Amino acid sequence: MTSSTRVSADRHLVDAALAEAERGGFRLAVLGWAGAMTAIAVFYFVTISGPNSIKVPAVAVALACIGLAPLALVGRRGERAGRFAFFAFNVLVVSGLLAVVPISSSGDVPQNFVFFSSRQHYYYVVVAVSVLTLSPALVLWTGLCAVAGLAGATAWIADGMEHVVSYRDLPAAPSREAYFAIVHDPNFLNIPVRMNEALVVALTTAIAAFAVHRARSVVRAHAAVEERRSRVQRILGHYVPAQVAEQLVDAGRLAPQLRDATILFADIEGFTRLSERLTAPQVIGLLNGFFDAAATVFERQGGVIGTMSVMR
Repeated sequence: MTSSTRVSADRHLVDAALAEAERGGFRLAVLGWAGAMTAIAVFYFVTISGPNSIKVPAVAVALACIGLAPLALVGRRGERAGRFAFFAFNVLVVSGLLAVVPISSSGDVPQNFVFFSSRQHYYYVVVAVSVLTLSPALVLWTGLCAVAGLAGATAWIADGMEHVVSYRDLPAAPSREAYFAIVHDPNFLNIPVRMNEALVVALTTAIAAFAVHRARSVVRAHAAVEERRSRVQRILGHYVPAQVAEQLVDAGRLAPQLRDATILFADIEGFTRLSERLTAPQVIGLLNGFFDAAATVFERQGGVIGTMSVMR
């Protein structure tokens, strides 16, 4: 096998290992999303009252169950496309919570007041779950969908309003009353703040994707080093004892050392006459048994085993 062929084979093994890691990571992501939706259901059930205390947790649990469906795609054709669809669906769920799900069971609170809640923060949960896949492309895709989802939900809400009020409508150096009048206006939406939220989501996604890419690079570099180390040990192992080979690999050279040592020369008495009476397989079996027994004792004491041929 040539050097280029061996390198190509090593890369293929690393790529296969990373692909398997992505597959396992996607399983964790699916389970993580289901767990997150279950936690949200419990939170709403405990903290809110009225009809929504049942409706919202029920919807969250249903979404958690639906979110487990992609597990059936793992290891099958279309799994990769299913991963992208899974995170796009999750972002769509969060966007729907912002755009159409009322923030009060009475239904008379303007939907633009949803941004005073923490629902838009659920985008970060989806992005965090995507990191478990160990795929930079999936993380970036999820962040892109989140930014688009936030923009779409904001546009949907703004389209249903007569006019939009934001901090831009404040006068210079506004008084307390003027500030409250703007913030408490039923048409308060504040588009610049929504744009800032989208920017933060995009930056968070970019950092997360870079972290995943960096982790994959470290894995590749570590695998390459280990493969080179193993290859050198295999090559040197044909010519020098294992302890010497390890020193050469670790330090790159043999360092001068001064030690008190004992050199033992061992010979099998009567081996020549014995070998004349035995068959070749029997001689090999005898030698292997002797070497195994001797090597076990020597290596336990940190010894180095060598061989010497004597011409007679």
